[in-house]
Amino acid sequence: MSSRFAPLLGGLGLAIAVAGCGGSGSAGTFRPSGDAGGRSPTGAAPAGTPGPVDTAALSPTIIAQYKRFQKVYETSFADNDTSELAGVATEPILGQLMRTAERARSQGIVWRYHNVLNPRLALITKDGRQAVVLDCVYTLGAFKYDARTGRQLTANRTGGHTRYRALMRLVDGTWKLSDSRSEVRKC
Repeated sequence: MSSRFAPLLGGLGLAIAVAGCGGSGSAGTFRPSGDAGGRSPTGAAPAGTPGPVDTAALSPTIIAQYKRFQKVYETSFADNDTSELAGVATEPILGQLMRTAERARSQGIVWRYHNVLNPRLALITKDGRQAVVLDCVYTLGAFKYDARTGRQLTANRTGGHTRYRALMRLVDGTWKLSDSRSEVRKC
């Protein structure tokens, strides 16, 4: 795990690091006396605690929302229209994107590019309210244009691969991208 990504996850960082440990369902405390540590000996969750998260059922929904974010992000910067961003993003990334878009608008530029996505769900928190999506994004090219004249100002035709990690949060029943980290390198 990238040390840059650890702050993004907060408490999730540890969840990723130990995801393969404790498959027996134990809390990790050694109890040689046979004490179940507050758990039912049958493995059922105590009353009042959330049940297990159905990752297989949530995965298509989370991945679809991640892809929707990427599409809205792409069109927002191509059209200098951020009106749809709040439907797919939440703080802190929403504010960052709005400031970046406003800067581009004030400079009179638009960005046009296209990313090829290959996302996969890495994890969902126990409470089912946060998820991490990992992606290998391939940018086919990025082009900067004068918003008034349409004249192309710069072009990066070669594109490239980017390792991308997105933190998705469930906000009022909708999965939204909350934060992300990327590394420009082969994936």
